[in-house]
Amino acid sequence: MMVALYQGNPNVFIRENINLIRAGATLLIPYREEVAAIDTSKASQQVKLQMSEFARYRRQQAAAVAAAPVRPVQREVVTGRVGGKKAARSL
Repeated sequence: MMVALYQGNPNVFIRENINLIRAGATLLIPYREEVAAIDTSKASQQVKLQMSEFARYRRQQAAAVAAAPVRPVQREVVTGRVGGKKAARSL
């Protein structure tokens, strides 16, 4: 089914990979006959290849993040009361 979706919507997939679908994309669902016409062994090979490519892509992204310089987070310290009125206390 994933291969049929890919074949029917090639412009929706980033890097021509079934694992990278464009955000907000609308997929056209193939007819049953179109899905049945796909050779299952070729589809399986294609899915395995794309899974491998996606794993390599993820490793590359992780390495880029790990190599990026760490920027310190700036925090603002606020002192004093929150709100305009002092809370009433009962005893």
